[in-house]
This record gives sequence, structure tokens and C-alpha cells, in this order.
Amino acid sequence: ASDIPGPVKWFKPYFDCDRSNKWVFGATVPIPDIFPRHTQWRHIEIPTYVAVAVMEVDFERIDINQCPTGEGNPPPNRYAGTARCKNQTTECEPIHGYGFRRGGYQCRCLPGYRLPKVMRNPFLGEIVERAPYDQYRKGFNCEQISYLMVMTQNVERLSEIERWKYISRQSMFFNVGNMTGRRIDPTEVVDYVRSPDLKYKCESIAKTHPERLVLRGDVAFGKEIQLENEARTALRLANFISAFLQIVDPNDLFAEFRVPDRPLTEDQVIGEVMSAVIGNEKIQGCGAFFDRNQFINRTLFAPYAFRKEKNAQNFFVEDMARHIQKKNYLKNEWFKSLKVQWAANTDNLETYTTKIKIRYNSSGLYPIRYDRYPLQYKAAEVKHGYWTAPYFDCGGFHNQWLITYAAPFFGWDKIKSRLEFKGAVAVNMKLEELDINQCDDDYYVQNAFKGSHKCDRRSSRCVPILGRGFDTGGYKCQCNQGYEYAFNDYITYIDGQISEAEFEKLLKNFPSRYDTLKCRIAGAASITGHLLFVMLVTITDSERCWSAINSMADLESTRITALSKDPILDCRLVTANNNKSRRL
Repeated sequence: ASDIPGPVKWFKPYFDCDRSNKWVFGATVPIPDIFPRHTQWRHIEIPTYVAVAVMEVDFERIDINQCPTGEGNPPPNRYAGTARCKNQTTECEPIHGYGFRRGGYQCRCLPGYRLPKVMRNPFLGEIVERAPYDQYRKGFNCEQISYLMVMTQNVERLSEIERWKYISRQSMFFNVGNMTGRRIDPTEVVDYVRSPDLKYKCESIAKTHPERLVLRGDVAFGKEIQLENEARTALRLANFISAFLQIVDPNDLFAEFRVPDRPLTEDQVIGEVMSAVIGNEKIQGCGAFFDRNQFINRTLFAPYAFRKEKNAQNFFVEDMARHIQKKNYLKNEWFKSLKVQWAANTDNLETYTTKIKIRYNSSGLYPIRYDRYPLQYKAAEVKHGYWTAPYFDCGGFHNQWLITYAAPFFGWDKIKSRLEFKGAVAVNMKLEELDINQCDDDYYVQNAFKGSHKCDRRSSRCVPILGRGFDTGGYKCQCNQGYEYAFNDYITYIDGQISEAEFEKLLKNFPSRYDTLKCRIAGAASITGHLLFVMLVTITDSERCWSAINSMADLESTRITALSKDPILDCRLVTANNNKSRRL
């Protein structure tokens, strides 16, 4: 399913009449099987089409892209070019999350232009779409920047005074502790995570200093948002197991020829964890870990599927119950925490209702309701899961820095009187997939790297850039209101990676252009004068000149220099004494 274009087939939007009564949109994927199954004759086992999986979503939740076609907006797109940005001074940038409605974009200034002084952020597309004709015709324009500069090429070392002036502005470099201190340097953490010595010395470090293989929890700030899709993959599998254990009863009795459903098998669980790894490239491993005596005919059962290389089509499955002597998963921090949390009370779980219909007969003449209609079961939500701190998987299948998310699943006890904790589904992601946020934030936000950006705080502000991974410089220095980007460039901001590199040179006393990486005060596009304003300034300056002469006339000798903008009334050097003052 990971091939391009792959077996995924997107179908046209349609109105789901008599069911959800809304416009839906989705995709289909075929389900192949090997026929015949479970034989030793490999030469006669061939894949065959047996079923299809369908997923439908609300069509109104899909964003539309009104920006012109380009690298990020390939054709065909029916709504391309319908944005109301003024292409002479602005360009369109899509904004995700608006759904199927107009205005899901913003109009930002082109290189060489800046926002008006009364604007702080780019023009929002929703406001542009609602603006009347007169307001749209006169407004939503960017002003041209005059006297553009070129980035310095012949870089020289700064003087010690200037050098320490810029270093002192970055307060995070003072009172910085080690990896476990109150404040840490993001460059130091990145170098430590990428150190190749950990892969070969992790066993000795685990014996002498095991705390060095675990980072602080606030180092992985933003994992709940950036890795939400991976966490929901584990939650989906956990909720599937919860629904299966609570709904399916092998001891049910039905009339006529109907037989009850079979219990959960080992092959089903192995197939589910394998599909989770295959379907998401960020997931390094996924496992379903059952508690003791909670899986049928097994004391311990914990299938774990994983990949050894990125973008590889080779996947592996291992039962962690076989490694119970070396690594007991029952003693993992996330497993013990979830078991203690849900040992006594399960009232906070979410109740889900399913309305199942089955075929009337084998030919599928028409659907009928299931005997128990509707069915209800309780399962966890994303907030009920457990996030671990970043740790190094020493001696495991990955041997690298990982983050684990675990979601619990539940089932009935032996007498079906109450729900109990049955186990957890855990997914492992690489720490390097997480972006570092170095921008400023509130004091209560638990981010180890907040405020460590190198932007000039007076003229610019830090804005995060997603997708750069666990590395410094994942931000841009956007000019503040009333400032402008003064360089002749294809971008309108100062890149965070350039700021980090130039500041690193500044620390090492190398030639650096860090002192030029700032925005300048926005000026007018041209200089024009008003006649009335010039006359008022001239009269005011002349009055000030003569009043100064009269006030100093009592002195023996006084020198007054008064400069006026009018050359006719330019009072240069006046020597006054008592006699001359009387004549005046």
C-alpha cells in the first residue's frame, strides 16, 4: 500500500442519503489473501482479492486551496486562482483547518514589500473575502521598500565590546547547566542526541550512569500535536481490541444456522500491529501488550512489529513474552502507570455506540438489525494515554532515541460484572522526527528550549517553522509591526538556521554578520515636503533664534549658534554686548 500511486482509490463526493444525510468523501483499499492458506506448498499459494476496506469522511471538513497552481498546489484544482490577493504586491498562502469554505488563505507581502504600519500580520483571506468593493479597492496592499541592501559579503570580526554586547542579549547562555540542569542549551542537546558513541557504549553507560539514557520530559515539547496521528493509530487499535473484547461473546446462542463469533486470535493481533507499522512511516514499532492471563490460552502475549530501516519494505514481528527474562514489559513505566490508573475506576472512559446490521440470508437479500441493537462499549481517548520521556533504546530492536505513546484497552472480567484493564497498545517514534520550538512562550509552558532563539527581540519576533526535525534553527525572525526586511532577497524574513550559524561564529570569535541580521524601522517610499509645514518650521526657528539673542544680551560676550532650515534666517555666530543690544 506504500507504493506510488498505490492501490488506494479515491471516489467522488456523494450525498449519503438515508444514513448520515451529508456529503461524504473517502477511499477504498483492496484486501488480498493467500490462497490456499496455511499450506506447505509455496508454489501454489497465490494472492487473491477477498474484500475491500472503505473509509469515509465528512466532505465539509476538507480544505479547499484557492491559491494559484504551483509546486505546493498541483493541478487539477477547480478552486485554484480564486483567491482575492492583489498579485502586484502580495502572494497567496493557504491556511489549513478552514474546511470547505472560502477564506482559507492569507495574503502576505512579496519580497521587496512590507505591510502598512497599522498591520501586524498578513491580510487574512476570510476578511478579504468579506470586504466591500471600496475597501478592497483601496486597501489590502503592501508598501514598497526603498533602498534595499545586499547581504554583507566581506565579513570581519567584531570588536570585543560589540561581540559581548550581542552575546549578552541572549540571556539563555548564562546560568546554563548540564543535560539535567534547570536550563539547557539546544545545541548541546542536539549534539548529544546525534552522538554516535551512544550506540556502542550504551550498555556500559546503562550500568554506571543510567540517567544519561533518559532526557527530560520537556525536551519533547509539542509531541502531543506533532505526533498526534501516530498516537491515534495506537488508540484506534486499542479501541478495536476493547470493542472486540466487550462485544464478541463466543458463548452466544442464535437461532437457526447462525453460529457465534470466534474469540480474538493471535493472527488477528499480529496482523493489526503489522498494519500499523506499514501504514505510517514515522512509527518505528507497534505492539499490543496483554496483561498476565488476559489473552485466551496464553499466560503472556505481546506481539511487537517493527522496522529496522526507514522506507524499507522489510518488517519484523517478535513476541515480547519470549524476552520476559531480559526485558519484562510488565515492568515498563508506561505499562505500570496505565495499570495503576485504571485498576479501580473506569467511569471516565468514553462510551461508543455502534449500530450493526447483518444480512438476512447468505445471498444478502436485505439487511436486518443485529440481535443486540445498538451495541455499546467503553474505550479510551487520546488524553487517557501515556507519553514517555525521550529515552535511548539500548539493546533493543532500534538502538536509538525514541518516544513511546501507550493507549489502554479494556474488557469484561470473568463474571462480566465490571470492566478491567486488559493491556495496552504502544507505538514508538524517533525523537529526531520531533521539531524543536525555540520561540518565546508563557512562563508556565513546559518547553526546555523556549526563548532560545537568536532573533533581534526589538525589531523581530520568532515564528516556528515545522518540518526541520530535532535541530536548532527551526524558526524564522518575522519583522515586527513598524519594521521592514531591508535586504534584497527572495524571502521576507530572517531564517533561523542562518541566525544560529552566525551566532555560533560569534561565540567562537570568527568573522560573523550576526550584527546585521535585524529588521530596520520602516520608512516612507519617497521624501516629499509640504509648503505650509516648511513655512511654519522656518518661522518657529527664526523666533527661537532672536529670543536667544535677546536673552543673552546682558552678558559681556556671548556666542550663540542657531541653525535654521531656512538659509535666509540662518543665525551663525553672534557676539552681543550691552551697547549692541541697546541698538537692537
